Formats: sequence, C-alpha cells, structure tokens
Amino acid sequence: MVDALSRKKVIVYINALSKVISDFNERIKHTAKHDATYGRLRQQVKEGVIRRHWLEGDLLEKRTIAGNS
Repeated sequence: MVDALSRKKVIVYINALSKVISDFNERIKHTAKHDATYGRLRQQVKEGVIRRHWLEGDLLEKRTIAGNS
C-alpha cells in the first residue's frame, strides 16, 4: 500500500514538472518568433556559421564540452 502511494506521488510530481517544462518551452518559442536577434542567431546556426549551438526543434541549444560550460 505504501509503495503504491509513493509511486502515485512520484507520477503526480513528474506530470506536474512535465507540464511546467512544456509551458516554459512554448513561451520561449512564442517569444523567439518575435525576437530579431534570436532569428538571426538561429539562421546562422542553420547555415553552419555558428557551431557552438544547435537547433533542437525550434529552440537553440548550447554545445558543451566535458569540463567546460
């Protein structure tokens, strides 16, 4: 019984966290559509001019090297 309740709490927590992350990503995407600087950076990444980032869907991600940030 305790294990089932504990698992249910974890599932509820994961679902809530997933919703927050999804909402946050949607807000970033919406804002990015109207940001000229972000648009230029995204285009440069697409063209290979900038290699320290990559596109994950519509969002830019930063490349990291182990030990560096």
